[in-house]
Amino acid sequence: MKQFDHLSIFVSMIIALGVRHLILSVSGLINFRAKVKIYYPTMIWMISLLLLQLQIWWVFFYRHDIPDWFYFRFLFYLIIPITVSMVSHLLLPEIKAETNLKEIYDHNRKWFFSLLGGVAVISLTEDFLISGVAHFDLNLWFRVAFVALSVVGFSFGSKRLQLPLALFFLCLFIIYIALIFIRLG
Repeated sequence: MKQFDHLSIFVSMIIALGVRHLILSVSGLINFRAKVKIYYPTMIWMISLLLLQLQIWWVFFYRHDIPDWFYFRFLFYLIIPITVSMVSHLLLPEIKAETNLKEIYDHNRKWFFSLLGGVAVISLTEDFLISGVAHFDLNLWFRVAFVALSVVGFSFGSKRLQLPLALFFLCLFIIYIALIFIRLG
């Protein structure tokens, strides 16, 4: 078994737990649909976070050609799926009757956007540490845009801003995937 194969199992487990949480949250929303207060930005962020979890797993394949893995390199990479999983739990804690998604969103908004922006910063830092060079390419500028959107979401709690922000992030993320990561390898 190659180093990458061994490490990919653990990364896949973390991502699977994050995806599982999102799936169970959707099931909870369906089960308690008559009593849960839906908040549309939360629903859009759920889609974005699912795509982000899948993207992290997809991008991990690009690490298959790293010949020597070191403990701290792996630990640094693990911070990304762990953080996204935490963001998912901040957005959607356990769903039960009388859950108010807007209250949860408002209560956790600053943590949500701090960690979400942190994922992009960690990703940029990890790329720099692996290559030793800052690549001023489209990938970098998309991640800078994700950090900027996270700063906006953190800084402005306006109810009128949250839905357009969530929609813009989702659209930008889909474009990011389509332009840079549509093919594996």
